[in-house]
Amino acid sequence: MIESKGVIIDMLQDLLDKQAKYCEIGLTRGKGHVTQYEKKGPFYVFSRISPKDLLEEIQLRKPSIKSLNQLKTIFLLGPTPTFFGNIRATTSWRREFADFADFSSNTREFDDTFMVIIPEPLFFNWADVEYPDLKDMEQVYAQVHWENHFINLASETGILVLHAHFRWQGNAGPTARFEAGSLFALMKEGKVNACVLNLPDDTQSAQYINSHLLDGKKLYEKGRFVITKCSPLPLDDDNVPTVAAGIYPSGSSEKEQLVPFFKAIIDMALSL
Repeated sequence: MIESKGVIIDMLQDLLDKQAKYCEIGLTRGKGHVTQYEKKGPFYVFSRISPKDLLEEIQLRKPSIKSLNQLKTIFLLGPTPTFFGNIRATTSWRREFADFADFSSNTREFDDTFMVIIPEPLFFNWADVEYPDLKDMEQVYAQVHWENHFINLASETGILVLHAHFRWQGNAGPTARFEAGSLFALMKEGKVNACVLNLPDDTQSAQYINSHLLDGKKLYEKGRFVITKCSPLPLDDDNVPTVAAGIYPSGSSEKEQLVPFFKAIIDMALSL
């Protein structure tokens, strides 16, 4: 038992050392993008631009910003698209939210006092933001710590948004399941400023999430926790990976079903 305990301690220490190293890489050597769809619109931040480079980019457009803490951060947790068969994704539920926010006439107050974190590459190709000198798991560590940095910002003064639309079939939204657990743990500890949760009825294991909704009771009583139940399309084995991530068949208008979810995010943002 003593030897086993020692091995476990060594493994944990090795993991801590690696995470410290790649945390620094993810936050100092990050490659990514920041963009605005409109001159005075929110800043959209894509994986995995470093906080330093991000601040410099924002200051070019808004010199009055001296720290990222001056902006209200909205982190969009949920399924992330990559490929469907041999086809690379061309949109996602996060991009659809950005389009809605910037081009809807009733959201003009959703402006450059907000920063929306989109934890996916701008062109859906992870190779664009990877470091050639890092191995696969090292890339993951760097990305996770990049995300954690901005999740903490959103937890303090902004909004954590979770699109909990995932299924075991097709392995849709595997990481989002862990994000759901982390989100409720933060809420239970009183470390979430505001939350918008979209929990469609066809999400598998939704009952598990329902069992944790009371973790957000205090947040709900403050008017800082909203739940919507918008499903873009029914999930089946053929469309699970694409629809869960918010990718729709050509010509489909089903994405309009996410509008109440998108409006809830905007309403929460403007109430902060």
